[in-house]
Amino acid sequence: MTKVYRSISMRGFIWELLIRIQKHSIGSEKEETEFMLSFLKEAQK
Repeated sequence: MTKVYRSISMRGFIWELLIRIQKHSIGSEKEETEFMLSFLKEAQK
C-alpha cells in the first residue's frame, strides 16, 4: 500500500515540479525548497 501511495505521490510531485518550472518558478527559491521538504516529509510517512 505504501509503495503504491508513494509512486502516485511521486508522479504528482513530478507533475507539480514540471508545472512550476513551466510557470518559471512562482515564488522564491525558499518557497521551492520548503515545498520540496514538505513533500519529502509526506513521502516518508
